[in-house]
Amino acid sequence: MRIRRKLIAASLAVTMIAGITGCSGAETNLPEDTTQDSAASEQDTQKEADAGSASKDEQQAENAGGQEEPGKESDQTATEDTAADKGGASLKAPAVYRKSEYIFENDESGKYDQCLCEGRITSLTMDDDSKAAFPALYESFTGYFDTRESEANSRKTEFTNDNIEYRAGITPEETDPMIYTASVELDHAVRRLDEKYLSVLTTLYTFSGGAHGYTEFGSLNLDVATGRDLSLMDIVPDRKAFTDYLVKSLLDTYGKDAFFASETDGGFESQIQNYVDNTFDPENPVEDENGYAGYFVWTLDADGITVFFNAYDIAPYAYGTITAMIPYSTGLIDSAYVPADDCSIITELTKYMPVFADTDKDGVAEAYECTNIPDEMNEGDSKAFEVSGEKGKVTLDTYFYGFVPYLVRAQGKHFLLVDLSEMNDYQEMYTFSLDNGEVGKEVILDANSSTGYYDNEQDVYYSACLTDSAAMRLSSRMDILSTYSAGKTYHMNEDGSAVSDDKYYIINSGITLKSVKDIEGESIDDEGNSLGSITIPSGSEFSFVRTDAESCVDFKLGDGSMVRIAVEKDEENWGYKIGGVNAEELFETLYYAG
Repeated sequence: MRIRRKLIAASLAVTMIAGITGCSGAETNLPEDTTQDSAASEQDTQKEADAGSASKDEQQAENAGGQEEPGKESDQTATEDTAADKGGASLKAPAVYRKSEYIFENDESGKYDQCLCEGRITSLTMDDDSKAAFPALYESFTGYFDTRESEANSRKTEFTNDNIEYRAGITPEETDPMIYTASVELDHAVRRLDEKYLSVLTTLYTFSGGAHGYTEFGSLNLDVATGRDLSLMDIVPDRKAFTDYLVKSLLDTYGKDAFFASETDGGFESQIQNYVDNTFDPENPVEDENGYAGYFVWTLDADGITVFFNAYDIAPYAYGTITAMIPYSTGLIDSAYVPADDCSIITELTKYMPVFADTDKDGVAEAYECTNIPDEMNEGDSKAFEVSGEKGKVTLDTYFYGFVPYLVRAQGKHFLLVDLSEMNDYQEMYTFSLDNGEVGKEVILDANSSTGYYDNEQDVYYSACLTDSAAMRLSSRMDILSTYSAGKTYHMNEDGSAVSDDKYYIINSGITLKSVKDIEGESIDDEGNSLGSITIPSGSEFSFVRTDAESCVDFKLGDGSMVRIAVEKDEENWGYKIGGVNAEELFETLYYAG
């Protein structure tokens, strides 16, 4: 593989968007009313066939999630549900959600201002429907992430205790710059999820004092139907051809001088061969002269297989993560694992990584760089976001503090989707077409953030992972009778724009309003059909359900009934009117965020 440019990628962040369907070859379809036992039976049958193959009020407004809780039905999916009830297909692929636990271990002695250990531990989970439809997958999936989470928590405890011991040994003459804060950052990126395969890249960053931290990569590759771990032997028929391609790719990208084994004739090629052999057949490892058996991490992605070597594996730390992408278009990957040309797959990209995609399908991956341009007056600030390819670049002249890019396959084309966090916590989403090294002008999406929901009982935020460009769950900020995020399901067009066929934005804000006056509204059923006019008495509780973002908001009342309230923009005063009256006069509190 010949990479046309050597690129250094910038730091990436984490985002949340959802999509529950995908595409590749055969479908795994279960009836809507399938029980877990019958689903398990079908999974076993498939396995046999595949054998051998802020304040409370402010936080309530700011954390408004915008989507339904995993496992809960939304009104905008009523058409699909009706089809399923009539014998149509159920879930083709599982829905995966991310949750995060933030770490901030304080120095309880009060001697030092710096905390002992900080960071974040994330984990992935599935919604209730996915658990029932894919029980074997869920067991393997949960086991992996429970283990990773446990390992990260063990590191947190170890580093915190070590830091306490270290600080206790510092004499009064020694100064605060001697003090360090340990870090643990565990994250997961869904690289591919469709009805056949699930592939996740895990990154664990740790720092416990010293010159720098260390990032360790791991991966999970599973068959969706059976939950079986995938081996590289399943996917790559010709080990030698794969090895030759990988060697050439690494040398073309980084140059021979980058690698430890480059000084000895045949050393690098032999080293890579050992890594390939051990990754193909980990039960029979090949060790080097020091007794070390090397393995690389690999994932199935939107455009091919990506291989990751950890720092120090085959090159000095200064080179960062050594990575290579083997496109599906090379013919080196078994056709059963190659998605169709018009497939809708999204790969979440990872920190410090270039973007690779075979955008002209010639078996050679084009390289794209996502980076920031520092402010000349203050190098700590990011002034502009830039995407560059072999044949050009696009620069967004905007201040931002974080971004998360995704490689998208949609409508037979490649795109880069970027969730950009700008000043004052404002978010925007952009897409850039990628074509033979060229980068197309940005397209600003109508939705300005990814989706998610807040579980108030557990005090946990769940964000839905982006996996399918034909079913992206994106949200927009609304300020209609409160501030919240409201979302629709979108699909990506050929120009990179996102379009939704949904009539309403679904709201899952957790906000409940209480009226102080009678309010005129319309009684509706669950699908939004009118049942007639209604007077809603003072003292009623209103929970947000959905809105058309222009003329109405649907609520569920305290007694469980549904009502529609007509609203109009108050042109004289900021806010909305209901029946000609400023809405703030009708409710105890409206939860607006600044």
